[in-house]
Amino acid sequence: MKMGWDFRTGIRRSLTAWKSWDDPCPGDFIFGIEFAPQLNTLPEAHIWNGTSKFYRTGSWFGLSFSSREHLTWIEADQSWGLELSVPREADKCDTYGICGSNANCMINDNPICQCLIGFKPKSLDTWNRMDWSYGCVRNTTQSCEHKDKDVFVKLSGLKLPDTSRSWMAENLNLEECRTICLSNCSCMAYSNSDTRGNGSGCVIWYGDLMDIRTLSNNGQDLFIRVSNSEPGPGLIIGRSKRDDSRVRALIVGAVIGGVSVILLLGYCICKRGSK
Repeated sequence: MKMGWDFRTGIRRSLTAWKSWDDPCPGDFIFGIEFAPQLNTLPEAHIWNGTSKFYRTGSWFGLSFSSREHLTWIEADQSWGLELSVPREADKCDTYGICGSNANCMINDNPICQCLIGFKPKSLDTWNRMDWSYGCVRNTTQSCEHKDKDVFVKLSGLKLPDTSRSWMAENLNLEECRTICLSNCSCMAYSNSDTRGNGSGCVIWYGDLMDIRTLSNNGQDLFIRVSNSEPGPGLIIGRSKRDDSRVRALIVGAVIGGVSVILLLGYCICKRGSK
């Protein structure tokens, strides 16, 4: 069965769980593919509990979803064998958004939730009581006037953020992706949209980053925007030397073009006056 949007028919297909094992009435849990083609977002599989997100597989990055349910057919028993069930009871990081916004869930750490570099708990009191629902906010307020001075920090091995507030372009590389992110005050992070080979494409996140976690394998790189005053390893300058030379070339070209137009107009006026 095809899940998600059928672009040919316009039908959106999802699976609704039974109310109980012996009651086939529609229950609260729904499994479906979230994808907004008009916004160029990446496909993600979600489990909903009513109107609230309960679990997210992670985005489709060219090979597979970063985590998923897996059943194997056992011929001898004529039954399905469960290999993976989500969310896993022993893994609190499987629960959607358990650390709130702009935080990373690390199942092997104590506490499991840590604010991203450049961020601090929004409510320190509740955070210290292991209630991470308020999430994290920036250490310093961003100013659009100085957005070109921001830098990026690279985090690796992650289940990338919820892509419901993102934008994707398959024809851009990471350097171009960084430049576009830097030019928009609302851009919080960027990454490759396809992890095959050396990686390709561009995906950009706007607003708060939700449901990030560290994975034991198959994690992706995420470049998070921070103020240039933030100390820390792995900082990447916001504007590359190539970008600077490109900007300088555009400025020089514009100046030369403007001067040429003025000289040409002056010549035409003088010639017309001499007649």
